[in-house]
Amino acid sequence: MPKVGHNGKLHSIEITADPYIASQAWVWLGESEDNSDDAIDLVKSLHKIDFDDPTYQPEGERWTALKRLFQRPWWGRLWVVQECLLAQKVSMNCGKKVVGMESFVHLKQIEHKYRRNVDARLKPMQAGLHSPFGIILRDWGRLKRMIAAGGIPLFQMLSVTG
Repeated sequence: MPKVGHNGKLHSIEITADPYIASQAWVWLGESEDNSDDAIDLVKSLHKIDFDDPTYQPEGERWTALKRLFQRPWWGRLWVVQECLLAQKVSMNCGKKVVGMESFVHLKQIEHKYRRNVDARLKPMQAGLHSPFGIILRDWGRLKRMIAAGGIPLFQMLSVTG
């Protein structure tokens, strides 16, 4: 976000990797509740699912649990974006379950790809995974490359996360 310095010139605050680089970030999504164990298990297993297979039928209860997981307060906290983007590895913890951030990135790629698919069998997975951090997940790879190349202007980050 641009700001006026003491000399009257505009300066840009950037999210950069210097001086802070964490090798690992541990995210606490909260205790296990509302079938969150099923939601985490679903996220872990997404790489095994062929969504284009006409016989695949999303389990509505698991996707509902995932939507409830995305309604937790953590997903709406903008300040966690920098911590997660700057960490080399991010582990998402919920109750006793742990899954890597890359699985949530994959989830958002799948959700984005199939969100407007008119196939009625995919309806359980087509809505409810929205949050400011969810937007970041969809663009995770590009944002990580931008940080590696020198940073992301904070104003741009704020406009993306809305």
